[in-house]
Amino acid sequence: MAELTEKHVSAIAQTVREWEIETAVRRGVEELAELQLVLLHYLRGRASIEDVRSELADVHIVLKHYELTFGDYQSELDAKVIKGNPSASIHD
Repeated sequence: MAELTEKHVSAIAQTVREWEIETAVRRGVEELAELQLVLLHYLRGRASIEDVRSELADVHIVLKHYELTFGDYQSELDAKVIKGNPSASIHD
């Protein structure tokens, strides 16, 4: 799984400090829409796996930006994973 380094997070945190919330939300929504579009294009043979990976990277950055803006959501994530697979062990 792709991981953000401390340098990545630091750079994203700098952007969080510089951007207004409206800018961040709009940019994130655009990136999410681009992922949606490239996935549909991939299914039709009009985009490559590399195109999909590029958009996944953009969305990964957006999600970290949102997490730094709106706060940690680990408990919500845990609850959704458990709801989807009650027998899963989510903690080491």
